[in-house]
Amino acid sequence: MGWADEHLHQFSIRGRRYGEAHEGVLQFSIVANELPLTAFHLREQEGFVYVYDFNAWWRHEIRMERRMLRQHPGRLPRCVAGGGPCPPEDIGGIERYLEARDERGEYEFLDWLESLREGLIVLEDLRDEVVQWLTWLDRRFDRQIVNDRLRHLEG
Repeated sequence: MGWADEHLHQFSIRGRRYGEAHEGVLQFSIVANELPLTAFHLREQEGFVYVYDFNAWWRHEIRMERRMLRQHPGRLPRCVAGGGPCPPEDIGGIERYLEARDERGEYEFLDWLESLREGLIVLEDLRDEVVQWLTWLDRRFDRQIVNDRLRHLEG
């Protein structure tokens, strides 16, 4: 799973909103990608809010853990922690995501496996269904994937 930047989003930093500029839709006075994060001179432990998809309202609270001098050539920013997988792009918000996650739990998976005994199996359909099940059953947060995406954005 993952998001592909298909929806409007905004950052709220110290009471000001920064977002995207799309013709014919909501405009912000300052476009988010025109300012690097360093322009805000965030203090350690200071945070801000990021909202993705104004219909689903995925709200993230982000905090500056530590400021460091770049004595070492390590890539910044870095994700140091998180929880849970990224919801699908157009799931419809937190309520629908939680419903879908409950519908695709371990017990439901075992029921689905048992149902395979009942009829003909089309291999192509089976492959797609298995991928869907494995995606929903994998509830881990993968910090490495997040940091890979941050590196990709930086370059």
